[in-house]
Amino acid sequence: MYSFNQYMFSFPILLFVAIFSDAQLCFAQSVTITKVPTVGDARQALQDRIKEQSDGHVKLTAWEGDSAPIQYESDGVKEYVQVYSAEIEFDHPCLWESRSTNKSVTFYISKPQATEPISSGLIDISKSGEKFTINGTISFGENQNRWHAVDFRLAKPPESTADIQDRQCMYNIKQIELDYVNWAQRHNGKFPFNVSTNEGGSKELCSRGKDGFEQNAAVQFQFLANGLIGYDYGTFNPRIFICPAKGEPSSADSQQHFQSTNVSYQLFCCTNNIEDSPPGILIHCPIHGWTAYTDGSVQKDDKK
Repeated sequence: MYSFNQYMFSFPILLFVAIFSDAQLCFAQSVTITKVPTVGDARQALQDRIKEQSDGHVKLTAWEGDSAPIQYESDGVKEYVQVYSAEIEFDHPCLWESRSTNKSVTFYISKPQATEPISSGLIDISKSGEKFTINGTISFGENQNRWHAVDFRLAKPPESTADIQDRQCMYNIKQIELDYVNWAQRHNGKFPFNVSTNEGGSKELCSRGKDGFEQNAAVQFQFLANGLIGYDYGTFNPRIFICPAKGEPSSADSQQHFQSTNVSYQLFCCTNNIEDSPPGILIHCPIHGWTAYTDGSVQKDDKK
C-alpha cells in the first residue's frame, strides 16, 4: 500500500468553525464514546458509515489521520475534528453519490443507468476493484456526556487512486530527470553514464541490456545521488524510484539499503547529450508509460 503522506493537508481552526458552524447535529449511527475521541475512533466512525450506507459494497482499504482530533469551541459548544486521508474500494460497477466539497459525504451507491446521462452529483464506478482517495474531516459532538460522530465532510472532490498514482509517477520521473540534466549541465552536456569514472562519471559501471536499458539501474541512480546535493531538497528519497502503483513497501528505507529491487523505473544509458536532436530516451515507466527525454521533456506513451 502506498503512503498517503503526500496527500495530507492541514486546516486552520477558523476553517473548521466555518465549515461546521452550519452543520446540524443529527448524530450519525456510528461510533459513540465516553472519552475524548482519538484517531482510531475517527477511523472506526468512517468505516461504520461506509459499511452502513453502501450495504457492505464499499470498503475502507487505507486510512491516515492527521495527528489527533483537534478541539475547538464555539458559543460554549465543544467539538473535535479529525483531518484524514483515506482510500475506499468498490466491489462492483455502480454509481456513487459522493456529494461535493464542504458537503456531508455519503457512500450510497446505485446501479448504473446505461440509457440515462450521469448527473454531476454521481461518480461512475466502471469496474470492480476501482479505488478512490478521499480527503476530509470528521466532526465529533457531545451529547449526554458521550461523544458522537456528527458530520463527515470532504475537503476536496474524491479522486481516483489510479489517477493520483499516475500523476505522482510523472512527478517522480521528472524529479530524477532534472537531477540528470543538472549534472550534465555541469559536465559539458554529458550525462554521468557517458563520462568515465576517471573523470567523475559512471560509464564503466553501465551494464546495458539488449533493449538498451540499464540492467542494474540502482547503481546508476545511487551514483547520481552521491554526485549531487541529493534528491528532495538535500535528502535522498528512495521512494521516488518506485512507481506508486508498485506500492511503498517496494522502496528502500534508506540510501544504504538501496538496491535493484527498490527501482521500478527503467534507465536508458544512451549516447545523447542534452542538446542533441532528436533527444534520446532517458527514463521510462513501464506501468504508466511516462518517458523522460534527454532534453528535459516528459511525455506519455499513448499506448498506456
